Amino acid sequence: MTPFAAARFELVVFSADGELQRYRLPVVGQVRIGRDIPTNDIKILDASVSGNHAILTIGSTLSLQDLGSTTGTILRKGDKDMDLMQTEQERRYMGESFHVDPGDRLLFGSVMAVVRTVHLPSNAQAGDGGTWPHPPVVRHPAMQTLYSEARKFAFSSTRACILLLGETGVGKDVLARSIHAASPRAQGPFIAANCPSIVESMFEREMFGHKRGTFTDAKVDAKGYFEAADGGTLFLDEIGDLALSMQAKLLRVLDDRRITRVGETDARLVNVRVIAATNHNLQESVARGTFRRDLYYRLRGFELEIPPLRTRPADIVPLAEAFIEDECQAMGQPVRPRLSREAIATLEAYDFPGNVRELRHMMLHAVAHCREGLIFPEHLPAELRDPDKTERTSSPGPESFRDQGSERERILRALHASGGNHVRAAVLLGISKRTLYNRLNRYPEIPRPRKQ
Repeated sequence: MTPFAAARFELVVFSADGELQRYRLPVVGQVRIGRDIPTNDIKILDASVSGNHAILTIGSTLSLQDLGSTTGTILRKGDKDMDLMQTEQERRYMGESFHVDPGDRLLFGSVMAVVRTVHLPSNAQAGDGGTWPHPPVVRHPAMQTLYSEARKFAFSSTRACILLLGETGVGKDVLARSIHAASPRAQGPFIAANCPSIVESMFEREMFGHKRGTFTDAKVDAKGYFEAADGGTLFLDEIGDLALSMQAKLLRVLDDRRITRVGETDARLVNVRVIAATNHNLQESVARGTFRRDLYYRLRGFELEIPPLRTRPADIVPLAEAFIEDECQAMGQPVRPRLSREAIATLEAYDFPGNVRELRHMMLHAVAHCREGLIFPEHLPAELRDPDKTERTSSPGPESFRDQGSERERILRALHASGGNHVRAAVLLGISKRTLYNRLNRYPEIPRPRKQ
């Protein structure tokens, strides 16, 4: 079999009723295939498929190992043109490994699957296939440069922290996962921790773990985020919202790479790369005294700032099309609707205060409302069709409440502008509702906002 290290593949699974599911395969790694068991990456809901049926390995070659399934795995060769009626050779494997070529048919029980080559988008560079497990869907030069830098950081010293900056919704978590998947740590875990949701009194338990019997409900020893991410990547989202006392504890671990579980005295060495993200201007936070200067410089071993979507309109359509495809695949919808010229013009004229996250939600809305092959403006949310009639144009936007004045002042302005509604206040601040409540705990003199 000819090596194809830079190729991308997908597994197309045909169900008994003729519907198909497409699963994009990683550039390098293993994919477990079987019936509906949590450990399987590809779940095939058919009684003829064993719980743990097979493992597909992707590397310089493709190979599949049957895990001793009840019915075995059948390989049918000579299927390059997807002609399901002609076969050159067929063999059943039970508990064996064998090579697979693109176009080969695989039968897991009575379910047929085909390995196919994925045609990368025109913006994907030739080297992407061997570097990014999921080539970025971007066309704007600023984003291509950013991903090029991220690619270098992924393979650099994997002990150095990476700091991701950008407005809420620009995709900092997606970039963090891409860096992890493209790094030598890809086979290790990727653990995400939402910093604002961590109560100060629980910080050490959640980050470093605890010993059994340390407190009433501690019935077993438990790992914290750092131990869970050992050998991989720990993503600290919204790091700018950590209280100063928690920042000091985090800095100590980043310096010596050792954690001590609550209730223990012996330190444990952890091998973790930290990627942190925030929508705050940390330099201003340092100047205000709300963020430690030493922690800031410790986190920014490498720094990347993701520009907002409104400054890179060339990315709107390719991202929208990718979201449409993902949603249709998740719904098992065989027909992927396309964006009409009118819908594209509407999207490109919009300011996207919620950035990429907002665009994704809009495409989910469009797919749910579109019953034909084209998406028109009437399938999009109301704020796109009639921007002058929405509250967004008559009220201050999120940018009016970010990094202008102290945190307390920003919260008060947002609560006043939203009439005390906690959901709208959180949107204006560009944070989640839970984050707003966590921040309000710092200011007991501010009355809790009313519910909707």
